[in-house]
Amino acid sequence: ARALMYPYDLIILDLGLPGISGMETLQRLKKNPKTKSIPVVLLTAANQIELKVKGFELGAADFLCKPCDPSELRARAKSAMRAYALHRNLVLLNQETEAARKSAEAAAQSRADFLASMSHEIRTPMNGVIAMTDLVLQTELTADRKSTRLNSSHTVISYAVFCLKKK
Repeated sequence: ARALMYPYDLIILDLGLPGISGMETLQRLKKNPKTKSIPVVLLTAANQIELKVKGFELGAADFLCKPCDPSELRARAKSAMRAYALHRNLVLLNQETEAARKSAEAAAQSRADFLASMSHEIRTPMNGVIAMTDLVLQTELTADRKSTRLNSSHTVISYAVFCLKKK
């Protein structure tokens, strides 16, 4: 219950707890989203391989038999906390990478939308220019009339440039 109230970096759990199974406590800790990533070092007076295996299967970071040397306990606790810190950093880096990927995808989509819009904006007036130019080239006109038609094409091009500057 205390592990839910305070943010711990490490839990040292004695399996010989009075009134409750240490393995059951470990199982509860590892099932709870708030405590499942906290490393747990198990302590027990029983030096049974089955007990150690079960502890590791339930998610224990390490296992020590009592009586244990305080320097060994300290070294194993530091090792478990280092692994926990590396895990937290990896999770944070993955979250940052995912956020950057989503941002890059959104930017690429915005760019694609902009280019599609600009392509449409440019094509629309250019269709008039192309049609007018084809008409001038295919029609037998006097020099004066050809000049008038070409001036009209120039007007459409000027309008296209104006539209592009406006955006």
